Amino acid sequence: MAIGTKRILWFIAIVAVLIVLSAIFYLYIRKQNQESQSALISAYNNGLAAKRTGDYEKAITELLPVASQKNYDFITLQAEFAVAWSKFSRNALNDRAEAISTFKKIAEDELASSCSRASAYNNLALTFLNRDYNLMRTEVFKGEPYESYLNFAQEGNYFPAIRQLALSADSLCPNGLSKVVIALSYASPLNDGITSPGKDKRETAEFALKYLNDAKLLMTETKILEPVLSGSAWLIYSSAISMLNEALNNINIKEITSGYENVFSIEKTGGPDVFFGSLDLVTRLFYAMTLYYYASDGEKNYSNKIRDLLLPFSEVNKSDPEYFSVREFVKNIMIEKYPDHLQKRFRVLASISPEFKNFLESVSR
Repeated sequence: MAIGTKRILWFIAIVAVLIVLSAIFYLYIRKQNQESQSALISAYNNGLAAKRTGDYEKAITELLPVASQKNYDFITLQAEFAVAWSKFSRNALNDRAEAISTFKKIAEDELASSCSRASAYNNLALTFLNRDYNLMRTEVFKGEPYESYLNFAQEGNYFPAIRQLALSADSLCPNGLSKVVIALSYASPLNDGITSPGKDKRETAEFALKYLNDAKLLMTETKILEPVLSGSAWLIYSSAISMLNEALNNINIKEITSGYENVFSIEKTGGPDVFFGSLDLVTRLFYAMTLYYYASDGEKNYSNKIRDLLLPFSEVNKSDPEYFSVREFVKNIMIEKYPDHLQKRFRVLASISPEFKNFLESVSR
């Protein structure tokens, strides 16, 4: 055999071996990546399950490796949100400051998707749910551009500043949750006689109602991933529309209570989640206020219904972690120094429900 032919055959053999080795290496790396991805997905699912049961230590441990991946895929970002809310709920040392810092990091990251950034702004806005105004002052509205949002706030009224967060979210990715928060940011101050600058009471209410109508359409046609967020959106919706109906002297009790009923429906179908304990109680509280204040002859015709709605507050004094946020929500409202219509309404409901009266006394001490 000629020397040239032998060289060609050796070259072909070497190339063939290299191809086989490359294929083996590729399959090995692919298997490793698949196993790594499978492990991350498993950790993600385990972390979410732990978060939903209130085991925040386990949730953070499972989710941190997923959240620390250097990419922008859906699971990584959702893990970051879940770690942040687990810290916010655990509330140890600097947990809440770190959670807020995570939301800000994602909100400001131009490499993240528009809807992920919008979700981060929404999460910042939702920190107002527990009415911890000190946290808003020291963490949420710390640094720019957040500090400048306080220029929109009036004394004792943080809703205009919160509105800026929701507007930022809605401009990036229009969504129902942002719009109900925007509507609430106009509606709630109306109960304390505060209107939007340059608008009277009716004009403010009509302007806010446009956001609420758009929100309802989005919430009906699209599905919010986390059931607790979907439930929260419907709670805010009903709270806002009741206030706007009152401002416009056009009470639609069926429309208002339908949102609360949607929350109860989501609780039944959304799977186990410790947060539903607090969401359920806050929904019952606002549902009861709606019946008392907005239904015709509310106290006379709905006293039994109101007592039934508030009966579970007899259990709140137990140490169940899911009740922590409702205690914090009511306590923060009751200790605020500026006028708040909710303080007065809580006291009225306490005169109807012994269970709620005992709860209110326990958090007001």
